[in-house]
Amino acid sequence: MIYFTRRTKHPERGFTTKRAERHANVIVRMSEASAGSKPVLGFTLIETLVAIAIFTLAIVAPFTVASRSLIAAADARDTLIASGLAQEGLEVVRGVRGSNYLANPSDWAPTTGLSTCISPASCRVDASTGTVAACSGACPVLYLSTTGLYNQSQNGTATRFTRSVSIKLNPSGQTDTERVTSTVTWKGSGATLHTVVLTEDFYDWL
Repeated sequence: MIYFTRRTKHPERGFTTKRAERHANVIVRMSEASAGSKPVLGFTLIETLVAIAIFTLAIVAPFTVASRSLIAAADARDTLIASGLAQEGLEVVRGVRGSNYLANPSDWAPTTGLSTCISPASCRVDASTGTVAACSGACPVLYLSTTGLYNQSQNGTATRFTRSVSIKLNPSGQTDTERVTSTVTWKGSGATLHTVVLTEDFYDWL
């Protein structure tokens, strides 16, 4: 009886010269493929800085416009209030003149009750109480009461508005005429001084 022995071919194990050559060929092919591929794109430092600058402008510009709009709205509101206060000063003088006439038809001039307002002096008037007082130096600020009335009796919260009234008799040689000037000043945004001046001539039409 003859026995045949089958020899099994075992795979290569460990480090061999052929395996090293195959690995080297794979690395070479990967390097060639990598060298032929497109470079990876990205942002440079300058591009990043430009993008940040554009983004900053896009954010700051609307805030700047909004801030200026708010300041303009606040100035417009204060100008409207000051115009009303200046007109109120004229109406107080008009009311005193009417009271003078009712008490004595021959006394229409402001010498009664408003003598402290005759130019070059100036006075402060309080429409809420009907009082008139001389200003020793600069006139004091107006106060705003809880009921929404501006006054000179320090009732409520102090405001930024100051009002003075001055009366000039017979301006420019005109007889039986009194020129009343009501001036309101206040400090707005940026501590800028604003002024509203209203002037009206009162006549003796009786």
